[in-house]
Amino acid sequence: MNGLVKVLGLSMVVLIVGGCSLAEERRQAYLQAQPLPAMQMPAHLAPANHSNAFMLPQVGEFTPPGDTPPAYEVPAADAP
Repeated sequence: MNGLVKVLGLSMVVLIVGGCSLAEERRQAYLQAQPLPAMQMPAHLAPANHSNAFMLPQVGEFTPPGDTPPAYEVPAADAP
């Protein structure tokens, strides 16, 4: 039993140290990464305009988009 505890403890230490070195390798790869070139659109397609996709209104200028939804009435439960 005592030998099993030692083997398990040593295994855990090896796994933890090995995991830390793997994380450091990934961190270095991330820090050395270079940006990729922009994607090229085919000539026959026009790019979509997303410039106003996340536009925020100025304070006090909020108007709901489109028509207001119709009022929703909760139906009454049938009496037994």
